[in-house]
Amino acid sequence: MNFIELILLGARFNSPSSLSTSNVSFKSDDIKLASYQIKNSSNIKEAHFIKDKNEFILYSPSRLKYSEEYESLLLSIRSLPESIIEIIFSKAVMVFLWDENLGIEELRRIDSDLKKL
Repeated sequence: MNFIELILLGARFNSPSSLSTSNVSFKSDDIKLASYQIKNSSNIKEAHFIKDKNEFILYSPSRLKYSEEYESLLLSIRSLPESIIEIIFSKAVMVFLWDENLGIEELRRIDSDLKKL
């Protein structure tokens, strides 16, 4: 995958050094995974989901579990491609971990599915 394809998708690769200086903190320490970010155009402005036993669970904030839209949100998150291991939502961006060896077509699918949230 080249940077031109990433730019066309609006995704940005996060190097390990850029993550260490940011406020994004993934729980996974698998070095085979890559971190990408795209603009957050969803209604989700603060959430962190991790995959546990092949199913997404809410890591934080716990208060989200008590919101009226939590169940529908969880269904949407669980419909994301299996290649996403962890996803963090902020007001500005969605940052996700995935296996980039799956290629540009998988990144396109991830991008498309994230834009539907």
